[in-house]
Amino acid sequence: MRKCKVVVRMILGGLVSSQAFSNSDLKGFVGVYAVPDAKIEIKNTGAPKIKDSGEAYGIVAEIEKNQWFGYTHYETVSIDINALPKPGVSAEEYRLGGGYRQHFAKGSIQASIEYFAQKQDFDFEMVPDWDDSGIGIHLNTEHLLGVIAGRVPVAGFADIGYIDMHKSDAQEYRLGVKAMLAKNIGVMSAYRIFKQEKDESNEKTTLKAMNIGLSYVF
Repeated sequence: MRKCKVVVRMILGGLVSSQAFSNSDLKGFVGVYAVPDAKIEIKNTGAPKIKDSGEAYGIVAEIEKNQWFGYTHYETVSIDINALPKPGVSAEEYRLGGGYRQHFAKGSIQASIEYFAQKQDFDFEMVPDWDDSGIGIHLNTEHLLGVIAGRVPVAGFADIGYIDMHKSDAQEYRLGVKAMLAKNIGVMSAYRIFKQEKDESNEKTTLKAMNIGLSYVF
């Protein structure tokens, strides 16, 4: 959580010190989110399936100009794998990417490419720490679902992605809704499925999580 707060301050400081807020062509957001209950499932050939859970926190920032956009994303996860003598596992994800978004009357469709990196640190010394990185591609669509009380627009969105890393590959899916509570304040909730398979061991890990977020939109 401490690392997440540091990243939040760095991103906010960079945006404030830039010219983003003085250029009317630029728009974007900075958001934070929490995952109260992240479910993890690990499958290894010839071994019992492992199911456990944890929690996560993250921050994401995006800037868009003339339908081109760039973004950065950081998430920290803490999970207890009770099958280990020392169950604690901490993990981090980093993303830096960009893409193109086509706007329509009631929604948008976009494609993006990103650099993705992850690392996992285990409290149990017999399990080696893990790190990997690679390139991900995503397709995303968003559509206006309606307006509550004539004032609060609510949109649904879906994202599908594939990440090719040096030692593994992953598929990622997100389905969620978001709304604007005020001119510059947005809320979001999304269900995420992240399926990863390691090249050498064929270990398969599935992460399922519902996140709840708050954002400042400019």
